[in-house]
Amino acid sequence: GTNPTPSNTALALSGDLLARAQTFKDLTLHSYNDINFYGEGFLGGLDTNQKHILNNLVLNTRSLNGVANKGLTNIIDANNVTLTNNNAGASTSATIGYGEGNLKINADQITLADKKKSIQGFNAVSLIATKQIVGQGMGSVVITSGESVPTTHNLVLQAGQITAVNKANLTITTKENNVAIESVAGAAVTAGEALNAKLVIEGKSITNNGNISLSSGAVTLHATGAEATDGVTLGNSSKTSATGISKTISGQTVYAQAGSVSLV
Repeated sequence: GTNPTPSNTALALSGDLLARAQTFKDLTLHSYNDINFYGEGFLGGLDTNQKHILNNLVLNTRSLNGVANKGLTNIIDANNVTLTNNNAGASTSATIGYGEGNLKINADQITLADKKKSIQGFNAVSLIATKQIVGQGMGSVVITSGESVPTTHNLVLQAGQITAVNKANLTITTKENNVAIESVAGAAVTAGEALNAKLVIEGKSITNNGNISLSSGAVTLHATGAEATDGVTLGNSSKTSATGISKTISGQTVYAQAGSVSLV
């Protein structure tokens, strides 16, 4: 789409810039404030062989925002998508309102990395990874619609597995969204180490039909809604695991104790 109100406080992703970005295999977009999607926009995509055009995409920003996109969907496609924020200080962008559109990130792996990051202005948000969603470093993702009077929206976390690297600490927070954690049929994933890693997912309600695996780590699913239908629901096919691990080093087997799973 076209940016109706150009600003020097955010990186605006509109038609021309998005089109030129498709020519790269590895792309980093770094905004010192926010990255704004105006109208309907696509970043990445598939080639004629149904392969991702972008191999590695890094979005380094304080916030991903949907602006003036009512009824439209912003789609991000790449083999590997990393959302991070290495900016210092607070954002100087204007307050983002409710764009009323949707955001969908499609990848083999989605990495949620360091520092606090926001996703704002969307009606629904979907993070879909055919292999895994990974927490890395010390960070958080806060998802808000930007409505003046918040109503209930939806967040989908779909992956072969949701996990974290050693010592990672990731919190995904969305007070006004129902969170659906879903698996990917036929996904080939291997549970790795997550020593002393922490994963917290907070939503109005949480329904887990997916695979969360933090070996020797800590998992917390926290439903914050006050309605009778809010809460944490574990589906028959769900798996939430923080098992211990063993490793052989120079012929000796060493063990790390199991972590913890908390449903609040």
